[in-house]
Amino acid sequence: MKYFPYADEEQKKAIGFIARNAANRLADRFRYKIYDTGSENFYLSFSGGFESYLLYWFIRLSGMFDDGYKIRIVSVVNSMFYPQIMQRIMECADTVLYPSMNLQEVKDIYGIPCFNKRADSMIHRYQSGSRRQYLMNYIYGTDTKYFRLNNTSGSLLMAGKLHKVSPYCCVKTKEEPLKKYGMEQGKKSIIGVRRSNSLLRSLSYQQCMQKSGEFCPLYDFTDLECLCMYDHFNIEKIHPYTRDHYHLEQITDSGKCRHLTGTGCLGCPYAGERLYKEFSDMTPAQRQYAVRYFHESYDIIGFDYGRYI
Repeated sequence: MKYFPYADEEQKKAIGFIARNAANRLADRFRYKIYDTGSENFYLSFSGGFESYLLYWFIRLSGMFDDGYKIRIVSVVNSMFYPQIMQRIMECADTVLYPSMNLQEVKDIYGIPCFNKRADSMIHRYQSGSRRQYLMNYIYGTDTKYFRLNNTSGSLLMAGKLHKVSPYCCVKTKEEPLKKYGMEQGKKSIIGVRRSNSLLRSLSYQQCMQKSGEFCPLYDFTDLECLCMYDHFNIEKIHPYTRDHYHLEQITDSGKCRHLTGTGCLGCPYAGERLYKEFSDMTPAQRQYAVRYFHESYDIIGFDYGRYI
């Protein structure tokens, strides 16, 4: 199934043109940024999702990058992935890692996700005792250029009605094992992050090679460019992506598709309204697991998980 199944012949030509240009740009970045350092000094941080599989296809399957076999494919797995994503990881990954902490340990020590990573980071600092001026400006919405807590989270925090909140679930269950692998192996990561995914990422990623040594070759790729590459080069789609299809008219002038969303861990509160779709896809065991660890956040954001129990 194509992402643009209803494209006419002229639109298909446009899709091909966009895809080839994007692929050539990607090839140039790998050629000029990776060759100098050595492909063997990098690994692909592979989640099995939309962007990371696009990079996997380019590195291992496209034939556009000769040294792809030198780049290790490394994944972290847990029980809250889509089965299809888990299967893809097991088929594609050279190395499979496991979380450094389980969810109960993360919840007890740090707290659980609730609103978004930026807000939860600030809430966690406040709950941990910090009262720095920058933090208080963020909470009250004064003298901040980009961010402030919304009224709901801010009022609940100041009233002491918020449970223990933090953004460290992803850090402990995904990021730390990969970082440890990179340090032990002396390799830098290749990640599929894109600036268009969020405001925070648009501010954090200004070039494809980060000061840390991370390589982010898709950092400025638009939704349209990625979707066109999938369609033109017949890159494999798996559930839940197989149910997504678009019209070119849905894409904004900036290349943004308002309906394109990624997949993280099933049941994560950051999914927002997508939780209803995710809970329909989850096994009974996954639903019970998610509710056990995230029910406080579900109550705050208004997710009616009771209908699934």
